Amino acid sequence: MTQNNRIEELKRLLKKCPQCLTPRKVYKFTPLSRNQIYHLIHTGELPTFIFQGTYIINKDDLLEYLITHIDDTTNGLKTHAEQSPNSHEKGDAE
Repeated sequence: MTQNNRIEELKRLLKKCPQCLTPRKVYKFTPLSRNQIYHLIHTGELPTFIFQGTYIINKDDLLEYLITHIDDTTNGLKTHAEQSPNSHEKGDAE
């Protein structure tokens, strides 16, 4: 997959997601695991701000991170919802 194809695929994955996302939404719309998301937040690799006690991630910051860090083998760039629709709903706490 070329860099341009990867960018287009990532934009497709994030097309329907809102501009501001919680970690739970990032998990739903991307191939990242919850642990990866929180690790990226805590290390500062993924810029966030806190609103009413919840981390908020800007869609553009997420897209920039994914473009520069995700590799071709990561779940074929499929979201968790595309892989198994109900797998992320149980026990998913923010």
